[in-house]
Amino acid sequence: MNNKILGIVFVVLVGIFLLSKFFPGKRVRSFDPEIVKVDTSLVDDISIKPKGDSISFSLKRNGADWMASRAGISTKAAPQMVSSLLKNLQLIRTDRITAKKEERWEEYEVDPATASHVVAKGGGKTLADLYVGRFNFNQQTRSATSYIRLASGPEIYAVDGLASMGLSQAFSNFRNKTLLKLNKADVTALDFSSPGSSFQIRKSANGQWLAGDGSTVDSAKVAQFLATLENVSGSDFADGFNGDGPPSHTLKIQGNNMPQGAEVAFYQSPIAPANFALRSSMNEAYFASDSTGLFQRLMKNLDYFQ
Repeated sequence: MNNKILGIVFVVLVGIFLLSKFFPGKRVRSFDPEIVKVDTSLVDDISIKPKGDSISFSLKRNGADWMASRAGISTKAAPQMVSSLLKNLQLIRTDRITAKKEERWEEYEVDPATASHVVAKGGGKTLADLYVGRFNFNQQTRSATSYIRLASGPEIYAVDGLASMGLSQAFSNFRNKTLLKLNKADVTALDFSSPGSSFQIRKSANGQWLAGDGSTVDSAKVAQFLATLENVSGSDFADGFNGDGPPSHTLKIQGNNMPQGAEVAFYQSPIAPANFALRSSMNEAYFASDSTGLFQRLMKNLDYFQ
């Protein structure tokens, strides 16, 4: 290639460069998959209106804890659920816009009436505001897709994975459901009380379990029961119950490293004679149970241990 040809090539390249510089035309902007950008360490207030629910609830940081509040109910939130929610906010990624017009909001359930609405704030400033809409699961590919809209624009984003599902949790999922949490090896005494009957079983100095009258009980049965006490959770809350009157049944637990002990009180529910509302000294909430649920699990007669 001679110098003349090289000169022509050079002039053409310079021309292309100048044209692109001064007449750029319509450029394609790079797509940012991180549609939600929030430093979760700054978040101290989260408002959630779950899908299909007209009432929102709040999660607010209170020192090292979080408080969950809704319609007059305020309770310490389950820390693992709040941590999961904040993590899911960070995991939202998209690689495509499904639609750009408000007319499509209802189709993808990202309109205010049908979507889950999540607002995260920090220091009074809104850090994230989004609507979580329709969720699809493809059985063939075993893949999940949900649709999200930011409050700041009309675009509907397709988000792959399950992260967005964690943003649509109900209020009850953030409530502390722990009734009892203890170490069975620490327990030294159990006191059961029910109408017309009460008894005790206690651990002697040599490790033998004895009934209140000094008779021995089946140690294997006691060990089996204590194992059930290590981590007891409720599922259904009895928010309409106010705990008036004395409980009909109680279980009191004493032991090492338990200066205050623990107590579960069962109240006869006005709904039906077989139903109970119960409360633990480890949780301020009332839970519901029928005679085959938590009641049967925690309330035993002396015959069970013999």
